[in-house]
Amino acid sequence: MSLDWSTSDCAEPLPKDEDEKCIRHALIWAAIGLDLGSITAENVDEWVFRLWHQHRIKLDFMWLGEDPNPKELEGWVRRWVGLSTNVTTRTRSAWLKRIGEVMERDTLNSIRYYKAPEENADAND
Repeated sequence: MSLDWSTSDCAEPLPKDEDEKCIRHALIWAAIGLDLGSITAENVDEWVFRLWHQHRIKLDFMWLGEDPNPKELEGWVRRWVGLSTNVTTRTRSAWLKRIGEVMERDTLNSIRYYKAPEENADAND
């Protein structure tokens, strides 16, 4: 399925500089990993929470710069209130459950990889 998005409900004028366009595109793609379909005035804090959560556990869904902080993230997200995608929104608890499952799976796969390096070398030949 394609990722569709729209800025038709964003406040005018839309940013024209490249940095703002890069942030917009990063937020669009981050929506997939964050399970948030749109940015609204009501869910800005949820976007910031999920972005900051992912940054803190080193599972960033978008590049957040060298040393981001939640206030800076809030400014980026708030600027794009009205942005919408075709991503299905999950509740925070459902999203956290999914992230926990992803982290568990990836951790176990990583442990398996390092426990048997000679097997992995054979598989890559």
